[in-house]
Amino acid sequence: MDIFRLTKEHIDTAGYYIGTTDVTNYAGHIEIEANLGWVRFRGSVRVSGGLDIEAGSGIEAGEGIEAGEGIKAGLGIKAGLDIVCRQELSSGNRLFAGISLYIKSPTPDQLKVECGKLVAGEVCYGTLVELGLPEVASEGGQ
Repeated sequence: MDIFRLTKEHIDTAGYYIGTTDVTNYAGHIEIEANLGWVRFRGSVRVSGGLDIEAGSGIEAGEGIEAGEGIKAGLGIKAGLDIVCRQELSSGNRLFAGISLYIKSPTPDQLKVECGKLVAGEVCYGTLVELGLPEVASEGGQ
């Protein structure tokens, strides 16, 4: 699976993503390097793989954040809409879902923080929905 490594060259002075790689539907993993502060996306971020935000960096999206695998964030996670991942969700600090200033009354789906398991961090705004971690096939096809 492809890995896109987001570095300081991909963000402007206000922390907004200005890179050319389409992160609204990325087929692979995205890694955000350490110590960038809050990395902001005007729309949504969706990856088929995992989303790994290193220490000293956090992620903020104007819309939703979704990963086919897990999400790990050093600083925290802020999403205008929902936060969804299929595996472990981990944040060094707090998580906020459904904080869009453009939605008067968010729906329950727009407020959800859905994951296999929340392993670190505190959901401060939104509703946590833990679905359980997917079964992992054992070696040897058993």
